[in-house]
Amino acid sequence: MTPATRRRPPASEPYRKALALMRGKVTPSKRAEAHAILKQAIAAGDPWAEYALGTWLLHGVEMKRDKWRGVQLIARAATAGVPDAQYDLAVSLERGVGLARNPRRAYVWYRKAAENGELSSLTEVARCLYYGIGVRQDRSAAVAWYKKAASRGNAEAARAVADAYETGNGVARRPKIAVRWHERARLLGG
Repeated sequence: MTPATRRRPPASEPYRKALALMRGKVTPSKRAEAHAILKQAIAAGDPWAEYALGTWLLHGVEMKRDKWRGVQLIARAATAGVPDAQYDLAVSLERGVGLARNPRRAYVWYRKAAENGELSSLTEVARCLYYGIGVRQDRSAAVAWYKKAASRGNAEAARAVADAYETGNGVARRPKIAVRWHERARLLGG
């Protein structure tokens, strides 16, 4: 399967249950129950629970913000194969949030997340390739990744493909094809 068609691994039941508790008006008892569910699931080795608690700590969702501990939990979930965690770890590495900035490692994690079906990662891989962020610049490979993202409904990626055909960056300059990609981007909402 290609990155554009691979199915994402399903989230765990404790992850879904904890998120459901944190929707709407969050009471102290709901918050405590959600945390208890996640901590129990983490103790049982659930990487989705690590991802959830990590993001809550990183962003200070209903708890004291702890960027370092949050990123550590996200990194463990990413290593265990959770695509959303792989994407969030890449963002943290690229921006230097909760750990040292490292564009090369960020690209590697964006790529893993894209290969595991995380949609936002498709455009991030393309962006890194296009501008040479953490990887050798390769505009033709970038356009291929933008096309994968566009095939999954990403209007921004379709617009990037249109611009590439319009300017000849990464592909041969083909104004008629550029017009078709601009129309596709418009239909996708971009």
